[in-house]
Parts: sequence; structure tokens; C-alpha cells
Amino acid sequence: MFVVIFRSKSKNKRADPEYEKISQRMYELAYSRYGCKEVKNYHDGAEELTLSYWEDEAAIAAWRNDPEHALARKAGAEKWYEWFHIQVAKIGRDYHSAKPPPNSPPAQS
Repeated sequence: MFVVIFRSKSKNKRADPEYEKISQRMYELAYSRYGCKEVKNYHDGAEELTLSYWEDEAAIAAWRNDPEHALARKAGAEKWYEWFHIQVAKIGRDYHSAKPPPNSPPAQS
């Protein structure tokens, strides 16, 4: 299992109706076409942290190379984000309490 860590600072993207439309489409593609397991977003003012979970690096690479995703990334860099930083990490250990968080992927051994 892998996690893509996307940190960003917004340039008032929520004021642009196009952002919501494209954002929703990107979620649909990531889940349906590329097998994304889960996406979580956290906000602190204009700064955002998005964690997306993937089975393997091949799925992440395919997602990265999707033509619609490329257009969305370009729009994000030009219109919606002051800055962003992306990291990809392999999850080496995964465990949780007896009651896992809602919608969490199964723990990996």
C-alpha cells in the first residue's frame, strides 16, 4: 500500500465553480479508473493536506499520466494553488484499534 501526500496553499479556489466540478471529476477518475482506495482532506485556513491511498506505484503512475488529470494539475498550478508539494511513500506498517476508523482500508500485515 502507498500513500500520496499532497500539501498545498489555496488561492481562494472555492470561489471558482470550475474547481468543484474538476475536483469531483478527479475523485471519480481516481477511484473508478485507477483503483484509489481512499482520499482524506484536512484544512487549516488556506493550507490543505490530502492523503490518497493506492495499492501500488503503478496505479499512482497511471493516475499521474491521465490526460484529464494533467489538465487539472495545470489549472491548479495556474489558478488555484499558491504552492503545492507532493510526496509518495510506501506504508511499511499498518495497524489500528480494535474498531478501525470509518471507511479505512484493511490493515496490511
